[in-house]
Amino acid sequence: MNNGVTIGRVTHVFTDRRCVAIVVKQGQIKQGDLLRYLKGDADKDMPGSHDSQHMADSIEIDKKTVTMVEAGQECAIQISVGELPPNNAEVILLDRGKVGEESSPYFVGS
Repeated sequence: MNNGVTIGRVTHVFTDRRCVAIVVKQGQIKQGDLLRYLKGDADKDMPGSHDSQHMADSIEIDKKTVTMVEAGQECAIQISVGELPPNNAEVILLDRGKVGEESSPYFVGS
């Protein structure tokens, strides 16, 4: 299994809009990327732990739709189904998806 690369952290959870705010610390998040949200040790069922995967289908910066965010930027990503990731969850890039570039150090490829 691909463990991915940690690229950011959840800074806010908006339950009414089913989205999370993420600060990107390194690399990029592009529309279509598969992201893993990890907090604590979910394998051991520790209280407050979380482990989920969601596609970055909808990305916004300042309420404007974008297709990519880079290190140093904060964005909102909609989580359509499943449990919302908690504050301070790590954001891990698992798969660059169809819009990835082979020159990127975070490209997973097929």
